[in-house]
Amino acid sequence: MKLEINREDKQANLQAIKKKGKRLLIAGLSSLILFSGAHKTAYAQVSDPTEVATMMEEESSVVDIPEGYLYDVLNACNKDDGSIITIGDLQQIGSDGKDTYFYINDNSSLEWLNYCTNIKKLILVISTDDVSALEQIKKLDNLEKLTIYPVFLYNITLTQKNFQWLKNSPKLKELELLGCHVEPGLLESFTNLQKLVLEDESSQEVDYKKLSFLQELKLMGDLPYEIAIGFSKSDYDTLVNKGVKISFKDEEIKNKVLEINERLEKIVKSLNVSENSTDQEKLNAILIYVLDNLSYDEEVSNAISQNIAHEDLTASFYEGGDLYGALEKDSAICGNYTALVEALAERVELNTNRLKSDNHAWNLVKIEGDYYYVDATWLDSTGIEVEKQENIYDENGNIRQTIISWDQVSAQEAIKTGKTAELEWYMEDPINYKKETKEMKESHEANNIPGYITLRPIEKQEQNNTETNTETEPIQEPMTEDIVNNVLEDKEENQTEQKQEEVENKKFEIKIGNKKWVIGGAAVVGIMTALGSAVAIYKKREKKRKERIRRQYSSYNYNNDYTYSDNNYYRHFK
Repeated sequence: MKLEINREDKQANLQAIKKKGKRLLIAGLSSLILFSGAHKTAYAQVSDPTEVATMMEEESSVVDIPEGYLYDVLNACNKDDGSIITIGDLQQIGSDGKDTYFYINDNSSLEWLNYCTNIKKLILVISTDDVSALEQIKKLDNLEKLTIYPVFLYNITLTQKNFQWLKNSPKLKELELLGCHVEPGLLESFTNLQKLVLEDESSQEVDYKKLSFLQELKLMGDLPYEIAIGFSKSDYDTLVNKGVKISFKDEEIKNKVLEINERLEKIVKSLNVSENSTDQEKLNAILIYVLDNLSYDEEVSNAISQNIAHEDLTASFYEGGDLYGALEKDSAICGNYTALVEALAERVELNTNRLKSDNHAWNLVKIEGDYYYVDATWLDSTGIEVEKQENIYDENGNIRQTIISWDQVSAQEAIKTGKTAELEWYMEDPINYKKETKEMKESHEANNIPGYITLRPIEKQEQNNTETNTETEPIQEPMTEDIVNNVLEDKEENQTEQKQEEVENKKFEIKIGNKKWVIGGAAVVGIMTALGSAVAIYKKREKKRKERIRRQYSSYNYNNDYTYSDNNYYRHFK
């Protein structure tokens, strides 16, 4: 196609004119916008028309929004369904200072959120355990307030990795976490924050004493017995003395939290642990106190074992939080045991987490770098068997008979005396703990292990006493107990065969009263063999007798107040 543009009938390329015309048009519009002041964007102060044109062209670029976020984005941009979304649209979201909501339902990409540079107040409503998409956010330059609000979930974990973008958001001053796990050290690193709002579910993994840079800390939970588990009197005093304003949902909850803390402080003093105490010593002191002072509720136990509805009954142990039953009732159930262990551990700086399955609660405790399952509820109805010998003497003071029996020793007594090797649920390998019944397996399938914790099998240290005499001597495998026993048995068998041959080659004189017999060694060996068989039979019968006694004793616990049965495990599920 040709275009006439002068008398000389010179020709021009239409495509070139279109391209040049587009540039002139953009430049003209840019100048008009700049001089009119009608558009206040990031390029409003740019004087170079070409640069302005480039920026405007970028803003007009279409952004592919994942389907799960499309409705929220269209709503935030005030656009109808089916409309395209450009970078410019995203840059205008939240610039009016109003709250902006985005619902995170899966791990779809959040890279588009990086264009929302003018959001000031952002609310992320999360309904998925997988929040790894947060790692795709780099920064939000103008973000002043962020709210994380999980719904229908209890295992959302905010980590250093997926929250790195907040450290790159310089204007962030207020953070609200309404129920989620927080990796230790994360909140303590947001030193630009002025206000932190927490619900009680998120409070247990925060070192409050390190939040003295805040102007205000608000604890929004409405369960004082829950708040007090992770928020101690020492935390309160430290922050107040540093000028931090601490507020609660209402004054009544505040007073109750402080009252509960005073009671917990008295308990901690009775534990007799110090900063120099080992993790093991701290755990022992806590368990001994809990087991000495709590007893499992028999009514709940019977209702569970008989499959009777007990929802209302169990709920009565959790009024105001899991710690309620442990401090206010004469008996307790699993959530109460677990909460008291957690509360005391928090105050002696022992790393613990409360774990829950569909029907049980217990603790995950970190001891010298390794994680263990500790179940105080089940410990309270178990123990160990200790052999007991009782001698019966005749009139001359000689032992006429020894009676062997077994005493059932409580778990706390076993811990006090250091006899914990055979104590179940004291410190169990979280991966390889015993699952002898279906009920035991299902009861400890935790649904709220924090995402920053990785459970691994406990590595047992094996002693290696093998010594190498010279450099040329081959390295041998360490002698195991089975190998040692086999060597000793072989040696003993060889010695026995040698002695037997010596005996068979001799003659022996046996005298009973006035009668005398001379018999060969082979006959003596036969007599001794018969006697040995008789002794073996006696020992076998004695072993069976002891086993009957042991079973009789083990059918009762140490204070004879509970009979063991196949339903024993059911008592712990609530």
